[in-house]
Amino acid sequence: KIDNIKIHAASEYMIDPSFEDLIDKGDILTIKDNHVLIEMSYLRESENFAEVIYKLQLKGYIPILAHPERYLFHIDNSTIFNEIKNKGVKLQLNALSLNRYYGEKINKKAKQLLKEGLYDFIGLDTHKTKHLMILDRIMLPEKNARMVEKLVQNNNVLF
Repeated sequence: KIDNIKIHAASEYMIDPSFEDLIDKGDILTIKDNHVLIEMSYLRESENFAEVIYKLQLKGYIPILAHPERYLFHIDNSTIFNEIKNKGVKLQLNALSLNRYYGEKINKKAKQLLKEGLYDFIGLDTHKTKHLMILDRIMLPEKNARMVEKLVQNNNVLF
């Protein structure tokens, strides 16, 4: 018997014009009250990124940008994520990025953002069982492991 389990539906939203319509209607599935998980294409920044952030915040939502280390159009830009954070956007690390699962460049970017303390949360794109198995193979220096532990603790804010 399992007691006291609550299931809450939430969503990761692709930043596109149809998402702006959902914001306008107030039809958003949030994580813990007012946190909203958002993402973009990996190849090109959403043209309406700034507008979406503004609209979300006007409605009282806290945007969380999923897997920023995977946005190839920002891979060589070292300041963009500071700018995004300064606009009130939280950043969520994809744990698989710490394992080179998405490649060396993304792994390097994830470690850089982790070192700079830019991440607020950690998550995992679990689309396949093998994604869970890969977690066992992630090896981190102790300093990075402590930073990841802090992100896991921060996740408590969301659940």
